[in-house]
Amino acid sequence: MEYPPDLTSQPTISSLIASIALERLSIVEAVHAETEKLYSKTDAVVSGAPYSEKVEDLLQLNDHLDVIMKAVISKEIYIEGIMEIIDKIVEKSAAR
Repeated sequence: MEYPPDLTSQPTISSLIASIALERLSIVEAVHAETEKLYSKTDAVVSGAPYSEKVEDLLQLNDHLDVIMKAVISKEIYIEGIMEIIDKIVEKSAAR
């Protein structure tokens, strides 16, 4: 493998885009897992779990979801920046 890699080569660009797709898939999976937790906690509320447990569980889950969503937003902003760079590389290689 050459170093530094030729960022304008088709295999490199394809690999970068595939990597970003996998990263976005991991974000979707993380959000899905948190959604499942939320459904489970709200089901407990609806089913009549003791009130103090419901409130504590929901507040704890809210704090956890806040951390997860901030991480997801940061990662998505980072990925968007990388996609902009890839777009510029593709435009430059197309102009050749």
